[in-house]
Amino acid sequence: MASGFSFPRTLQDLARRLSGFGKATALIAILPEGSEMMTFDELTERAHSISEHLRQQGVRRGEPVGIVAPNRPAWVTACLGILMAGAAVMPLDVRQSEAER
Repeated sequence: MASGFSFPRTLQDLARRLSGFGKATALIAILPEGSEMMTFDELTERAHSISEHLRQQGVRRGEPVGIVAPNRPAWVTACLGILMAGAAVMPLDVRQSEAER
């Protein structure tokens, strides 16, 4: 392990460290319509945008925010944005009916 490296202790710590990886590939998704790639810079920028939007909507620290979405890069981005806002991620199964949510 490289000197000076320490593992993040929380998911919020991980979210804060993403930008340090710059142009390196963060996500690659193979989708029916083709592949999608995102760098750490892009992931961080999109997650920060979601985080700011949540704060502007009045989401408070520790408040649960649900994600109802298929397993795609947008899900990861939303999850990180929620964490950056200080909120709690509440993943919900996309196959659940409205009544089950």
